[in-house]
Amino acid sequence: MGWRSFGIGLVVIFAAIFVFVNRSQVPAAWDASAKADPRFLMLAAVCAAIYLLNYGEMYRRALRSTGLHLPFWTAFRLANAAHFLNMTIVNSGGMAGLAAFLPWVSATDRGDNRRGKAISAYLLVALLGHFVFAFVLAGALGLAASDGQVGRVEIVATGVF
Repeated sequence: MGWRSFGIGLVVIFAAIFVFVNRSQVPAAWDASAKADPRFLMLAAVCAAIYLLNYGEMYRRALRSTGLHLPFWTAFRLANAAHFLNMTIVNSGGMAGLAAFLPWVSATDRGDNRRGKAISAYLLVALLGHFVFAFVLAGALGLAASDGQVGRVEIVATGVF
């Protein structure tokens, strides 16, 4: 049994535990999905797929900007593995995903400071992600404030956050 089988098995076990722990909500989720408009479900699935593809491309372009070239599907797998690690290990500040890239760098190391370039590209994507989040959050707050759904206190609290 290789590492891949072990990892897949671990994810399946954690998914089963998650469903078991939240089993009281499964009937409501099933009922909601049965009543949902299939067009909206398909739109959500397409948006999720575009998000995941874009995530891989974002890392590929950042690595290319540092002089490292990576095939798209390799970047896709590494980027989404990094994203999974960042969502799982929340106390890492977004740096847990770096562990997904460093084995690839070590395997392809040719003595041209690939590790430093990969870390720089990873930090570039993390920084851009934070900027995008801040702009989207500001836009959403502005839109909600224009409707009267959010007051000054909520905006200040979000700014402190």
